[in-house]
Amino acid sequence: MEAGEVAVQQSLGPSIYAAVDPSLEFRQGEIISGLRQYLYYPEDQSVDTREHPFAIIASQDCDLLQDFDALAANSQSQLNSILLYEAHPTRDVRGKVAGSDIWKRIVQNNDERYHALEAAHPRHDLSSIGLPDLVVDFKRLFSVPAEDLAKQVKAGTAVRRCRLEMPYREQFQSRVAFYLQRVAVPEPHKISKIG
Repeated sequence: MEAGEVAVQQSLGPSIYAAVDPSLEFRQGEIISGLRQYLYYPEDQSVDTREHPFAIIASQDCDLLQDFDALAANSQSQLNSILLYEAHPTRDVRGKVAGSDIWKRIVQNNDERYHALEAAHPRHDLSSIGLPDLVVDFKRLFSVPAEDLAKQVKAGTAVRRCRLEMPYREQFQSRVAFYLQRVAVPEPHKISKIG
């Protein structure tokens, strides 16, 4: 590594992202762009297509690896579907969030419904263009059959971009789990005022 490269890396600091190897399995915390979700309506036998500009994989690494190995051995997919969350550029989300206090909680990852991701540098992006700052809304989850995701990537309609590094991947997953484990109560506790 030359002196100029060291200076660039030091100025960029440690990254929360890593490049993915497109010949290997999908990974938890991997960001994919251009993913299409196909919705079938049995009443009129029509199909609708919903394109997700960015999506992040939430399925576990061990399940993704087992599925990859099964498909590589020409066996049947081990997964019915891969769990993903929509991710949107912060500029698209900001105008839809009421109140600066909520937005401040979102970008600091202190709001239980949202998870903010900083921009990815082009050196970590397989497309070499980088990613914008993104916000994941935990209410916006969907699934895609594992074989369909692999076919879309192979066809080039969906693009593998980069993945979250440790401990950012684990932070994302624990926040997903926390959101899914919420318990609704009929009404909040009534605390008497002191003083």
